[in-house]
Amino acid sequence: TDLTGFEVLFRFPTSATLDTSKLYNFYYWTSANGGTVSEAPQTIAVRTLSALTGMQPTKFVWELWTGNARSPQYDNSTLLLNILDTAKQAGFNRYQSSDDASFNSTLNSYGLDPFLTINFADGRTFDITKPYLAAHPTDGLVDKNGVRSDKYMCTTQLLGANWSMFQQSIKSVAQNSGASDIEYDYENDPFSSPHACFDSRCLAAFRTFAHISSSVTLTPAKVQSTYASQWNDFMASRAATLLKKMKDAVHSGKSTTHFVAYSGYQSSYTKTHYGIDWNLIGQNQSVDEAAMGYGRSATSIADSKSALGAIPVTFGELLSPYSKHSIDPVPPLLRSTMLRRALDATAGVLIYMRPSMDGRSWKAVADVSRLTADYETLFLTKTLQSVSGQDPTSVQIATGGGKTILCVMNLSASQNSSFNFQVPSSLGQGRDFFTGAHINGGQTLNITLAPGDAKAYVF
Repeated sequence: TDLTGFEVLFRFPTSATLDTSKLYNFYYWTSANGGTVSEAPQTIAVRTLSALTGMQPTKFVWELWTGNARSPQYDNSTLLLNILDTAKQAGFNRYQSSDDASFNSTLNSYGLDPFLTINFADGRTFDITKPYLAAHPTDGLVDKNGVRSDKYMCTTQLLGANWSMFQQSIKSVAQNSGASDIEYDYENDPFSSPHACFDSRCLAAFRTFAHISSSVTLTPAKVQSTYASQWNDFMASRAATLLKKMKDAVHSGKSTTHFVAYSGYQSSYTKTHYGIDWNLIGQNQSVDEAAMGYGRSATSIADSKSALGAIPVTFGELLSPYSKHSIDPVPPLLRSTMLRRALDATAGVLIYMRPSMDGRSWKAVADVSRLTADYETLFLTKTLQSVSGQDPTSVQIATGGGKTILCVMNLSASQNSSFNFQVPSSLGQGRDFFTGAHINGGQTLNITLAPGDAKAYVF
């Protein structure tokens, strides 16, 4: 039996009185043949946590990549509703779904906006390309080894003569799925992806793009050995064009549906490994919203936001390892990291992904989602300022909508971090958002934060 998609969920009754400082044991075992064959019981230690007190913002995004916790993939409807309820309690307001309109309506009832993914290596696309290419094989993509595909379309044909068939498919999804957002997870190696075509049409288009003399014989090998940099630029330009076409197709189906593209932060690595240059995305206004991850390089984040211009962006946090084949423990999400992502982003925060989350991760999201809901205008319009003598990665002031938040974050998952500085006197009187304790501008703040903890002082 393949158990890679098997999940067990534990839900404590609301009437239960549990000691959150105590470790409990779950016992489990496998058996067969009506119980006549059984392994010895095994245990896993668990600690209960207080109830989630997250809050769903109206616009600031908390996006959950859900694994297969959606219809029709998930085969236990009761447990699925429990997952939706937990997502709501944590403050998530965008939920990875499918094109099942009925299930997406259920998501709406939990305050969750459904989003689904479209790419060019999935069943929906192959339903279009395989029959067409069976009848028109010369329109198939030619890969870097000279092999013609029977499922991927020549990119010149995709963007040109054959676009209408894809446009109609995307339009139909936008019209009929009930999704509020449609997303392309664009991580396509420029030399080996569903769009990396080296047939005569694409090589001719590349020759024109890169201003290569007609006297040069272009082959896939020649491109890789001599013109790799120009090819990366060419493919990034094609990505921007494709995404703009997809955005327009989404809007033709439903004008209020957002089109989102995910990839790495703006960098040479993202262009050469994932085929994206966010500068081109910003110039072409190719998406309604961008999404990026993971980790945090201040330079890459600044470059990404600069490249996008007015296009809003969500920044992500990855729970790793996320493979169900791995038995390694998954470090939980941290309150400090969630706050850091929310400060950096202009649209919201995305989490990848749900099956790797334990109670600590749900609680970290809940704590910060409540803050972003209560001060949503600030988080959507904020400007960030440093505090004299403090590293802005860990101590930062956010202002917006007539409000101010002083954020102090211990981003370490293993060590305490101490902070000692004078609160700017201009901030006036405020309070600790999480505890309610009072704070005054001009006072000296001397605190030690546990690993992953954060303070948000609101003024």
